[in-house]
Amino acid sequence: MEEGRINVVVGWVFLLLGLIIGAFLMVKLADPVWAKAHDAMPRALFRVVHFHGALFAMVNILYGLTIGQTALPNGIKALGGWLAILGIIFYPLTLFAAVYYPVLFNLVPLGGLCLIGSVAIVAYGQLFARKA
Repeated sequence: MEEGRINVVVGWVFLLLGLIIGAFLMVKLADPVWAKAHDAMPRALFRVVHFHGALFAMVNILYGLTIGQTALPNGIKALGGWLAILGIIFYPLTLFAAVYYPVLFNLVPLGGLCLIGSVAIVAYGQLFARKA
């Protein structure tokens, strides 16, 4: 499989999921009790999941489209790609599940750290290891 292709696919799938969550939020806003509970934890978490799901999806897509422009070793490129995928699993998905199982909040920072690692790899590659 070409470099970064799995990140592009994962990114598009999660972008679709983020849009579906956004549609869910719009439907839930028809419920006057839920709509008035602006600061209620489940509503706030769904909003964060919706936003971060789209953001993490775009990072995966951009990673997949740009990592091939770097001269980084293949193992580092693969590591960055898997970190981006783990980030999208452990941040938005774990946050979504934490609405129902609060103990999962403990895993959310892992997703952020994974995504930071992935972005650091591709940024380093773009700044210092671009293909000639």
